[in-house]
Amino acid sequence: MAASCIFAVNASQSYVPIARFTAFAIFTAGCVLVIKDEGGMVCRTAMVLSLVVAGYAMWQLFTREGFLAVQGWQSNRNLCCSAIFLLGMLGLCGKGKRSPVEIAAFLCVAAVLIVLANRTVLLAMTVSGLVLATKSVKWFAITTMCIIIALAGAWYLRPRTFNAESLRARINLWNVSFAMASDMPVLGAGPGNWRLMYPEYATNGFTGSADKHGKTTVYQNIFYQRAHNDFLSMFAECGIAAALCYVGIFVFALKSAWRRRTLSAGILGYCVIAMFSFPAERACQSIILCLMIALSVKHRRTKLIRTQHAYIAGMAGLAILIPGLIAFTTAYSNECRMRQVASACMNGKSLEVLEKTEGLNCIDPLSAPMSYYRGHANMLLKRYGEAVSDYEAGLRQTPNHVYLLFESGEAYCATGKTDLAAQCYHKALKLNPDFEIAASRLKTIEGMTK
Repeated sequence: MAASCIFAVNASQSYVPIARFTAFAIFTAGCVLVIKDEGGMVCRTAMVLSLVVAGYAMWQLFTREGFLAVQGWQSNRNLCCSAIFLLGMLGLCGKGKRSPVEIAAFLCVAAVLIVLANRTVLLAMTVSGLVLATKSVKWFAITTMCIIIALAGAWYLRPRTFNAESLRARINLWNVSFAMASDMPVLGAGPGNWRLMYPEYATNGFTGSADKHGKTTVYQNIFYQRAHNDFLSMFAECGIAAALCYVGIFVFALKSAWRRRTLSAGILGYCVIAMFSFPAERACQSIILCLMIALSVKHRRTKLIRTQHAYIAGMAGLAILIPGLIAFTTAYSNECRMRQVASACMNGKSLEVLEKTEGLNCIDPLSAPMSYYRGHANMLLKRYGEAVSDYEAGLRQTPNHVYLLFESGEAYCATGKTDLAAQCYHKALKLNPDFEIAASRLKTIEGMTK
């Protein structure tokens, strides 16, 4: 992953993904050393948490405005459902036979997931259920019937669950990821750089637009931020070697845990979710995966690390974690400041935007660099020369940001550099042919030069 930063469009975006991956790798190794009795207490705690989150999600469903209001503590219903499912699967992974209470608790969680009717999680439940039932033909037949009834119930409760529109959007994203990976197969685009490269490959990914005055905002959904497939994302961002290593982690875990069907079913369920979503970016889902991998290692390789080496391994892990903690702390601080900047920009407080972006060199969740906000503020203050400098700095960070290109064209026009403005408008239209206001500006400039 670190080598992938060499040719990245914006290497600064790679530090946090690398630190996150390193931190979870160390966490997994620590769990292998620390977890006792095959994780019985960990699994029971996970089942309780699954019930609590499932109850909270149902409370949100019935006390708020329908399915869209269900988020749990996650950012949307999809991630909430995946967290509930993975916690429930981890709850089944304890050693020995499941007690009636544990089985009843998981059935309650499964019922909640059927009501919430998330397609990816329903598919993960189907795969996991079939894996759990492979020991016996009788149980396989019973499980298959239960799955059919569950899917029928989900369709009855929410027919939109089986709408193919979302799948078509994901297929489009996967095609983009394959194209990106084929252009950069060895090192990839760089960790965290998928969203910066996406506009160059997408044909219909833009959903935002300029307002009637030709001014753009920086807080709308400009384009997709993720591949919605962790395996393809790893391939596109880090290259084929890193992608094979990533897949190898799951193969190793499944091979180690195959005789313990509940554990292998949980890991396969995570893989299904990772093929349609982005659980690797979420702390809860990543922690659950780390615990499952640690349990699979403990199940087959209890003497993998000797006790006398645990202290040395722990100290080495802490030493490696320190840079990761610094990266996470810096990212959190920057995110807090970014929210303040976005709020000030929305309220038209240009001077406050300039003050809060001073020394802040990062990219917001919608791929807009902080220099975009500074340029927008300077344009409102009629400081066109400074706005040009800000936009040029922003384009060095995110060269494919369509609204940054448009605003750059506006700034160049204000300073009389119409040739550079035409270049910006032209590239913005190449990325988004439906950008009408950019087409209008380009047509005006071409009319002036004739």
